[in-house]
Amino acid sequence: MGLQLVWFRTDLRVHDNTALAAAAAQGPVVAVFLRSVKQWQRHGHGANKIDFWHRNVRALKESLNALNIPLLFRDIDTYDGAAKAITEIVAEHDIERVHFNHQYPLNERRRDLTVLEALKAKGVPAHGHHDAIAFAPGTLSTGKGEYYSVFTPFAKAWHKNVTEAQLSLRDTPAKQTPLSIGNNAIAALPDLGGTPVDKNAWPAGEEAAAD
Repeated sequence: MGLQLVWFRTDLRVHDNTALAAAAAQGPVVAVFLRSVKQWQRHGHGANKIDFWHRNVRALKESLNALNIPLLFRDIDTYDGAAKAITEIVAEHDIERVHFNHQYPLNERRRDLTVLEALKAKGVPAHGHHDAIAFAPGTLSTGKGEYYSVFTPFAKAWHKNVTEAQLSLRDTPAKQTPLSIGNNAIAALPDLGGTPVDKNAWPAGEEAAAD
């Protein structure tokens, strides 16, 4: 089984992670996180939120280290650099397949489409997973094939159609044999505009989230 690359975005956890579980079932795993500070700031994300993500990436790195999964780190400023960063990693480490969990906002979908096209041009398969939702957008519709505009009929359809598999937790990968690929250092954050950051109010990591 060839090397699998898991592209983490805001799904910064090893437990119940669809893309990570699927990748680990197919072969040894390498992870990557692309930091896009300028893009996030364009989206209106402030210093508190960006710092929170930064600290969660550090916590993710520790969790992955316990599983012998190296975490690669790249700064790309904006989403325009994602395709180049991913394809370079794929070429450098002879990646067999790329896995990621879907994000649904417009800029993120455009970014992912560009990355998928770049990988296809290189002959590398990639698979997007629906992770934090039971139904992919647009798959649960009225009898006329339209979106629901009233909650109660939507809720009835949701409960009627949802399956146990859709609600099941994904397996946490077992500790894999160590790879010859090392972790990248996670660079310090650039100046985020001087906004105070309250680390105590928003502790990072899966355990803190569960608490």
